Amino acid sequence: MGKMKQCLLKVFSTARLYVPSLISQIESGNMIIMALSYAQKTGDLSMVTEYSSLFQQWAQYLVENSMVPDHQLSTDDFAGPLSNQTNLAIKGIVAIRAMSEISKLLGQQEASDRYKVCQNIRSVDRQYRLIGAYTEYCRVICVAAS
Repeated sequence: MGKMKQCLLKVFSTARLYVPSLISQIESGNMIIMALSYAQKTGDLSMVTEYSSLFQQWAQYLVENSMVPDHQLSTDDFAGPLSNQTNLAIKGIVAIRAMSEISKLLGQQEASDRYKVCQNIRSVDRQYRLIGAYTEYCRVICVAAS
């Protein structure tokens, strides 16, 4: 785990909340998820403590942009940037939950609860209905996940 921590620390120490780009959503999600995984596997909270405000910025970006992802690249980048990719919406939901867990590890219960509400699958179901993007496929996913 020592090399993993060195790598993550190098990335986090040079990272900042960047101007939204074609890969902002997937990168923000990946970084939060990796940070939580490291903290859980090692019990070392120094990294998530030091970069907590950066993770919060990324999580807020995901809260604001993951419901209907804008013009973004993803692992399917051979198709070019696309809007409304389900895989990016799901990555955002998972990363927001990861931020809830990071907040909990840091003793920030209020923030943890706030992120839990944001990623709640019933909330996602309701928001998709409100924007008119609700389909039978969404219903199946939301019912199965609740």
